Amino acid sequence: MWQRYVFAASPEEAGSLLKELGTEARIIAGGTDLSVAMKGGGLEVGTLIDVTRIPSLQSIERRDGKIWIGAAVAYSRLLASPMLRESTPLLLQAVQEIGSVQIRNLGSIGGNLATASPAGDAIPALMALGAEVALAGPGGRRTVPITEFFLGVRKTVLNDDEIIEGVLVPPQAENQIGVFVKHGLRRAHAISVVNAAVLVTMESGKVAEARIALGSVAPTVFRAEEAEKMLEGSDLDEKAIADAAAAASRASRPIDDIRGTAAYRRHLVEVLVKRALQHIASGNVPELLPPMNRQEFRLLPVPSSDEIADGNRVTLTVNGQEVTLKDVRGKSLLYALRDELGLLGVKDGCSAGECGACTVQLDGRAVTSCLVPAPQAHGRTVETIEGISKNGSLHPIQQAFVDHAAAQCGYCTSGFIMSAKALLETYRKPDDETIKRALAGNLCRCTGYYQIVEAVKAAAEEVNDD
Repeated sequence: MWQRYVFAASPEEAGSLLKELGTEARIIAGGTDLSVAMKGGGLEVGTLIDVTRIPSLQSIERRDGKIWIGAAVAYSRLLASPMLRESTPLLLQAVQEIGSVQIRNLGSIGGNLATASPAGDAIPALMALGAEVALAGPGGRRTVPITEFFLGVRKTVLNDDEIIEGVLVPPQAENQIGVFVKHGLRRAHAISVVNAAVLVTMESGKVAEARIALGSVAPTVFRAEEAEKMLEGSDLDEKAIADAAAAASRASRPIDDIRGTAAYRRHLVEVLVKRALQHIASGNVPELLPPMNRQEFRLLPVPSSDEIADGNRVTLTVNGQEVTLKDVRGKSLLYALRDELGLLGVKDGCSAGECGACTVQLDGRAVTSCLVPAPQAHGRTVETIEGISKNGSLHPIQQAFVDHAAAQCGYCTSGFIMSAKALLETYRKPDDETIKRALAGNLCRCTGYYQIVEAVKAAAEEVNDD
């Protein structure tokens, strides 16, 4: 795990700490990859450097005709941004396929880049859009085209004293149509077996330019340049689409692994690229889904090392009461809540952010508390299952779970209820698909989910009854 936790006030400070501490230090924002590596992967970290309270890393704004997205901006904020929904819909098509609601409330665009996984879903969209990665440290700032940022699997051009400050993304022009496609081993919350982002610029009914970025089929995400050139000048007829899809498949260099064989991946590239181009040709571009939460983001002040005792002390509001925890070094928020406060309704099911049993609301958003280092909650508000009943009466969602027999062994139930509560604070009358999307990050091995969906629908009628 980790021994020391510090908050950086600027990219320069974060870079200086990295240079000073060397390989014993790691940058943390959402923690959705790093926390798993520290637990399941056995990674030992001396110092975690939290960059979530640096203003430039949390901003979304226009800069010189491009869109600036800070590296620590959570995926859910991207999906809720009117600016991005209008300017970069291709990117948001990809982002809405990442993880679960809980993961999107934690994970950041910078983390997707820094992890440098060839299966990262945001990367093909950023590459098709022609994004640049902004790097910063004590030596200054520089920007790198995203096509030059990755050197291999989990390898980038970042220097030892640099962090990712953000990305600059050109907005889509009116004559540009983009589609993101992905194949995973389940409908939601799945790592891509293959993904692809396709962006086509049309002029006078012909393809003026095409960009096809492929993921999970080579050591890094890459552009299928031969396929792109084959589309130029065409009117996206079936032959041009078929030829380009076959060329994209030939360009892929996949491996056999637990999620699929190389041959299967090459076949999927052809299928997915063809599907994306057919969507573009027909004008049937997938619509962006509504955001799953709309809580306003607030940038919190940077606490001093003395204030948090290098990560061993955290002051936060839990279920309406301000508390100070004085023994949380190396702990996740999950175990800080269990060990220090005795809140045993927060369960550890997987320690990897996949099962949802540890779901709590952090500043009004559902998150998997196993992935949140306890000090990151300093100055924030947490609600657990123990805090939602009032005056001895069950919350309507709890009562609906009882009435609809939505719990059997009960281990997963508190996580489901906290996810459902967050959903109903955003949607008054969610339909079945919206409920399933909101609960995709919560797993149950008893009920089969049908009673759970019915319970949430019934609770919606009670909670939001006019």
